[in-house]
Amino acid sequence: MAGPSLVMTDTNASEPCFQETDPTIDLVQKLTRGLTTSCNARRAPDHFGESLKNACQEPDASLSRTLLVAGFQAWFAYFVAPQQARHDLEQLDPSLLTLVAGEVARVALHSTVEQLFVHLFSGSRGRTCRLHLKSISVQAPAPPEASSRNFRSSTRPRQSAATMATQGEGSSISEIESAHNRPPELEDYSDNRSEEIRATSMVTIYGSIGFDFNAKTQLGWPAAVNLGHVFPSYQRANVR
Repeated sequence: MAGPSLVMTDTNASEPCFQETDPTIDLVQKLTRGLTTSCNARRAPDHFGESLKNACQEPDASLSRTLLVAGFQAWFAYFVAPQQARHDLEQLDPSLLTLVAGEVARVALHSTVEQLFVHLFSGSRGRTCRLHLKSISVQAPAPPEASSRNFRSSTRPRQSAATMATQGEGSSISEIESAHNRPPELEDYSDNRSEEIRATSMVTIYGSIGFDFNAKTQLGWPAAVNLGHVFPSYQRANVR
């Protein structure tokens, strides 16, 4: 029975480390095509979870276990490979199978395949799949580095400072808005310490444009000395 297929839109395959005369180079290229070409990153191949579970339960010397020991992506390449490539792989002797599996496990993944792996190991299904792999001491694929870095805090002041400025007087709207977008010597807000630094920076930024800023409420307002830029002269005496 043919293995499940992925929707491919690119044919740029990585070159494995074999000599051109080695008869297994064609097999490695066929297997790695499922790893190096574009696919639907949001849809798991049919029967993926069940097939992975069964593979983890096979004997140690079986084809699937040999591939899994080499790396999850080696088994996945076999899982989605065309029937002929699967058949050819099944005919290899154990030593050559281990060599081919190692080559497939080292191939650089297409970005959409990396995203697919993240999808496969997310949620309740992902937890189950990780447990299957853990039961045979195989690690699940690590997420791409880009997915775990450049974390940004979504917290912003609830009230725009631009609404507290008047046209033609005081700081311009563009200056105030740019204060929110200016990176204050930090790009990642991954822990509480970073949030404290950010709050201090926001106080400094708002102060530089004549505003006070409350780090707790995330609100900014014109400093008292600048109220003349906000209220007309006949109202200033009523402002306390």
